[in-house]
Amino acid sequence: MDPQEINEISLRLTQQWKELIKPRLKKKQGQPQLFLKSLETQSQIAFKYEDPNLLEKAMDIIPLQRLYEEAELKGEGSLEDKVIQRLLHWFKTEFFTWVNNAPCDYCHSDKTKSIGYTQPTIDELRYDAHAVETYFCSTCNSVTRFPRYGDPEKLLETKRGRCGEWANCFTLCCRAVGAEARIVYDTTDHVWTEVYSEQEKRWIHCDSCEEAWDRPLLYSVGWNKELNYCTAFSVHEAVDVTKRYTRNWAQVLQRRNKVTEVELALFLDELTIKRQQHLDQNTKIMLNERRVKELIQLEEESKKYIVKDDELAGRQSGSLAWRTNRGETGSTSTMTDLKMNGDLKPYPLCTQNSTDKLILLGSTSMQQDNGQLLLPNSSIIRITKSIPDQIGAVYNRQAIQLNDNLKGIEVEFAFRITDGNGLPAKNGADGFAFIIQAQGENALGEGGCQLGYGGIKNSLAVEFDTYQSSDRCADPSGNHISVQARPVPFTNSAHHDASLGHTSRIPSLQNGKWMKSKIRLLDSGDIEIGLGEYNDNVYIKVLTVQNQNFKKYFCTELNQAWIGFTASTGGLSQNHDIQFISLKEYRTT
Repeated sequence: MDPQEINEISLRLTQQWKELIKPRLKKKQGQPQLFLKSLETQSQIAFKYEDPNLLEKAMDIIPLQRLYEEAELKGEGSLEDKVIQRLLHWFKTEFFTWVNNAPCDYCHSDKTKSIGYTQPTIDELRYDAHAVETYFCSTCNSVTRFPRYGDPEKLLETKRGRCGEWANCFTLCCRAVGAEARIVYDTTDHVWTEVYSEQEKRWIHCDSCEEAWDRPLLYSVGWNKELNYCTAFSVHEAVDVTKRYTRNWAQVLQRRNKVTEVELALFLDELTIKRQQHLDQNTKIMLNERRVKELIQLEEESKKYIVKDDELAGRQSGSLAWRTNRGETGSTSTMTDLKMNGDLKPYPLCTQNSTDKLILLGSTSMQQDNGQLLLPNSSIIRITKSIPDQIGAVYNRQAIQLNDNLKGIEVEFAFRITDGNGLPAKNGADGFAFIIQAQGENALGEGGCQLGYGGIKNSLAVEFDTYQSSDRCADPSGNHISVQARPVPFTNSAHHDASLGHTSRIPSLQNGKWMKSKIRLLDSGDIEIGLGEYNDNVYIKVLTVQNQNFKKYFCTELNQAWIGFTASTGGLSQNHDIQFISLKEYRTT
């Protein structure tokens, strides 16, 4: 039986099913019809991606020749797919800008505060800005308007927005470079793109906000989103693709209460037929064959649960506070102030990072203040420069006394990982570690994947690892945090046999920006690690290890330990910068 005969049988069976089921469906008003109408309205945007003048305008902006040249250097795989991946990178890093709070239109300050919404002007409505946010500037007392434009042509000019604007403009750019693309709307408030791969004969997830390629479980697993309806629209079809982005379909069905499954399937099928009514018969056959194959793929995918490492991360785009409010950080828990029982109280240790209060080892050096310090009397500590084969360490000169009344330690610090030019170090290595060790004030471990702490005795380290050394260290990913310790008398190691717990569900550690971390070690057995943005007071708890009293990793006869940081580079390199913020110990009196 040839493909055309199979297609005709498929169409005939579908039509028979529709004729049987339609009379049993009563025309419902209210929420179901409103929901279906909203889907049809959303689908209209796809027609703008076919405007020849608009596609030409996008092509005048996109550096297509450069993208092809970069794609040709990227090894095996489809050239067309690699071009879209380079387009993703260009769009994210060079072209479009994320807006948290709109900067002031008058003095350009970013110290603005949302004061609600206002009515759009006639000109704003012309570019589909049906919502206009307003922001008050505390610097010059002006009010700035931020129209949420829905017209991709206008977005080529403004080059800014949030996920809706990003996906809208990026989908246009995909069509401009010749890719078959469609936009996906999620009812839990996210939007992204799918691109059809001729090489793999399937639709591939593509999120410009996250620079994510083929990471469909990113939202439900990494962000902890409870997806309900994910609908993909192109000029030729409308498809429910929720099964690509979720697992445990029985649970998803419990949340899908806006319309019956049969009504939704019929609606999307009829909308697709309407979109294809002007196509020639051969094109209709090709699209139907591909649609049937996709529905089979979606059914198969929904029964698998293989999660890739890069699908575990929480959301990267947007401020931490905004992501936390939306529950998309990968963790909904924040670190609260530690409340100790009885007469326990924090005892502050030295935090001024001057050379007389710190011990600098190996490649570690002090950097000049460039206006990016959290504390006025602190300094930037560069443990390694972006040079191969560097090993460094820094310790607080004042040691911790390891006696029975020590109940806990808390350190708060900022870190930044960059390449040699101060930019994100996406291809660098190897990472840094917070360490508490009792080997001695001059302890320096091994380099490369050992991050400068491997080989140190009587120690516990929290590594911030940026390179997946799967052969030597069995690293779970190229972007993870892990608590590493080995029982006495063994030396510590970065191999994950020595891991007490780890997570890859974290933002990119080598994004070139200052980030903050808070680490707590309690003799009750809890070890907590939190991450935060540089200017935010909130820490998101990304890892908790239980039943691991940190003091058991030191010999009982040792009475003091040093707290600090280590880092290293190998064949690949990056700058590892640290700022101490606070260092406390909790003791009984």
